[in-house]
Amino acid sequence: MTTSTLPCIHAARRAIRNRSNFPVWLRLRRVRTMLPKCLSYVLSLMIVCIWWVAHHHLFHLLRRSDRGLLWFNSVFLLWLAFIPFPTALLGDYPRERVAVMCCAGVTALAGLSFAWMRYYCFFIAFLTHEGLDRKLTAGSDD
Repeated sequence: MTTSTLPCIHAARRAIRNRSNFPVWLRLRRVRTMLPKCLSYVLSLMIVCIWWVAHHHLFHLLRRSDRGLLWFNSVFLLWLAFIPFPTALLGDYPRERVAVMCCAGVTALAGLSFAWMRYYCFFIAFLTHEGLDRKLTAGSDD
């Protein structure tokens, strides 16, 4: 996530640097053009934070891990690590359908890999604590 922060700050500095002779309204307009990039960074951070909380909660429900879980977790983390790229693409091309589809696709793949990892933990490898409430594994509020 830090790698996407530094270019955002660098772009902001570059946009307003050496423009002291420009009127204030023109400098503000230049900063406003960077709004999609800043919003894409916030979106990227929000997506990663939501998945981090879900990941943290899942691992608190487990009593042990195995090789399969480590591989499924690696695939999930691969998609999370890739999220800054499509959100940066969305910031550069906010009106392009391909950028939106790329962002949605990577987010969906992260969701699918997390769902598979959760299913593996609960129903295939039985990695959860014995006394765990079954409502947590079913994912329903019944």
